[in-house]
Amino acid sequence: VRTSLVLSKNTDCSQNTFIPFHVKQMTAILHNRYLEKHTLESLAEELNFNKYKLAKDFKKYVHTSPIDYLINRRIEIAKQLLIETNKTINEISELVGIPNPPHFIHLFKKNTGITPLQYRTNQISIR
Repeated sequence: VRTSLVLSKNTDCSQNTFIPFHVKQMTAILHNRYLEKHTLESLAEELNFNKYKLAKDFKKYVHTSPIDYLINRRIEIAKQLLIETNKTINEISELVGIPNPPHFIHLFKKNTGITPLQYRTNQISIR
């Protein structure tokens, strides 16, 4: 008697395709309004949702924390500005919603491994 084992990937569609409306709303807020100062409390109040549940659901469906999502969004915008403009690091820091330039440089380096100025220089040399 021969027995075969069949392995199948879990295809629980509700987990993969369904994203709760409050998570979609929060993602849109952080994506589009990245210049604003957001706290979990302010987001929970705006969305009329429990802040702990909001943070937990966001992490579950977006696979990152709300603050990390916001930082990543700001860094992506900063990268564009570094390449497409001649604005200073201080100006770009302000334009992406991080008014403290040393903190901006720290976050940029933590996120990319290089400073904003190194990023700009690297991108210019690639072109």
